[in-house]
Amino acid sequence: MATSNAAITSVCPAMIAYFASGIRMSMYHLALLHGAARAQRVIVRDEAGSLRALSRHAGEDNASFLGRLRRFGPEDVDTAPAPGEAPLFAALLDADMALPDNSVACALRPGVTTPNIAASDLIS
Repeated sequence: MATSNAAITSVCPAMIAYFASGIRMSMYHLALLHGAARAQRVIVRDEAGSLRALSRHAGEDNASFLGRLRRFGPEDVDTAPAPGEAPLFAALLDADMALPDNSVACALRPGVTTPNIAASDLIS
């Protein structure tokens, strides 16, 4: 009991402070982090369902690319947001788009694409 009490008095205030901060990592923001760290090009589906693509600039570091992904203004959009033929990483709400062979996909709702990683894999 004494060891549990010590742990609770340490963990609980930290958890309360975390949730009080209002900062939460959404699946969307987690997918942007993965895209910025791993990809030369990221395709995002906007609220209207349209695909928008953003390519990394030559020599652009991960943090700068992540910043542009978070802003993702109209001036940044590539003209051809098609996935292409090369394997890719996809984090999807709905698995409603065909992906190239050997792609890695996480989807929260089933569909055309069969997810081969779980959402929890994005944080492990």
